[in-house]
Amino acid sequence: MLSELAERIDGDRLVEIAPHVRLPDVQRLGYLITAVGEGDLAEPLAHWLAKRRTSVVRLRTDRPAGEIEADQRWRLVPNEQVDIDL
Repeated sequence: MLSELAERIDGDRLVEIAPHVRLPDVQRLGYLITAVGEGDLAEPLAHWLAKRRTSVVRLRTDRPAGEIEADQRWRLVPNEQVDIDL
């Protein structure tokens, strides 16, 4: 579903909205946009986030991180398989 919505998402607009959203949710959104193959779209958000003090978060908060290594760009542990329907 996110891959279909990516056609309508404006990366610069995401940066305008980001200050009004919790940082962990911004991290998750950026990770998911990248996971569906729209890394260029998430680039402005990644730059915005890089200027913030963030902690490493889990993609799924209800599951343990286990031994999974964090994605350094988004400071996120991908503890859930992302199903990409292209």
